[in-house]
Amino acid sequence: MYELKEKYRASRLYPIIRGFSRAIEKGVKRILNVNRFKSGKVAIQKYKNFYDGQRCFIIGNGPSLTIKDLEKLKAFGEISIASNSIYNLFPSTDWRPTIYTVHDFQEIKKTREKISAVKTELKIVAMSASGRIYNIDEAILLRLIEPKLWSAKSQ
Repeated sequence: MYELKEKYRASRLYPIIRGFSRAIEKGVKRILNVNRFKSGKVAIQKYKNFYDGQRCFIIGNGPSLTIKDLEKLKAFGEISIASNSIYNLFPSTDWRPTIYTVHDFQEIKKTREKISAVKTELKIVAMSASGRIYNIDEAILLRLIEPKLWSAKSQ
């Protein structure tokens, strides 16, 4: 009977202790990531108006995208922005985006080696809302706007 009471007590305390532990861990991560966030914000400032007055093509990863279109962009030296898994097309073309972005944390987590291998003028990678960071070669890390903060500002 005594063992059952202890198991019940322990099973009720575990979620409370685990929640407290996670809150501390989250707070520590935010403190440690403050400097990285500021450096990303500073690094991106040098690109303000960098391409001012030039046209730019936003490349979607949908089914209508063709290698022929990408080759035309390369031939004319056009500025382009692409994101996420665009690197899957790289074996078929010499074209590379001028700016590469990835914001999906699950994508970053699964494919960070492929993302690191992308060679481009500017690579922007989002930090997750919880502050988790994966090192990505030559990338500027930026924190995303948290949805509840964004919706409050937009109202």
